[in-house]
Amino acid sequence: MTSPCNIFVSYRRLDSAIFSQWLAVQLRAAYGQDCVFIDTENIRDAAAWAQQIESSLRNASLIIVVIGKSWLSISDEVGRRRIDLPDDWVRREIETGLKIRKRILPLLIEGAELPAREALPDSIAPLLDIQARRMSIGTIAKDMSSLVKDSGVWIGKQPIAVEIPYPYPLLKIRPLDEQNLQRLEARLPTWRVVSRQSDKGRENRVDENVRI
Repeated sequence: MTSPCNIFVSYRRLDSAIFSQWLAVQLRAAYGQDCVFIDTENIRDAAAWAQQIESSLRNASLIIVVIGKSWLSISDEVGRRRIDLPDDWVRREIETGLKIRKRILPLLIEGAELPAREALPDSIAPLLDIQARRMSIGTIAKDMSSLVKDSGVWIGKQPIAVEIPYPYPLLKIRPLDEQNLQRLEARLPTWRVVSRQSDKGRENRVDENVRI
């Protein structure tokens, strides 16, 4: 009996939560719900979190380390970089993956670069010796499709042809109308509404408020 394939997604919530969750959705759509492990608040808060992480890492055929622009610099409440703390979960995930010789893919998103070797703890510096992959916002659908297919090769599975659109914000901010602008002036007497010239030379009311 073959062991179930498993992809472990390692990420920092404050750095790449939306992208990483979307990545997990794409991979699950292609290879099944049980084929991807990504943490959630409920799991992390549970008493058995360490055991679940350890078990999922050992069962994984592929560990994807999502690295955004703030992956290295995110700090704790007293200003210490989290990556420097021995109990940092992202650091521990990478250390475990390296120690048990799992296939690891550093995935650079939003223009992030791999850090300098001296910027990382020695225990995870070998991450820099692994060929990284980039996700460009301009070609993100194509890049994601390629990553999903290659992940199937690495875990020995054929993907189902399912694509989930990137979760761009659906909320559109519209300019305030005249009635709401008047209400704003009445409620915020220390603010004023200003006007500016549009590109076509017409004067428009601005949907921004300038504090004086």
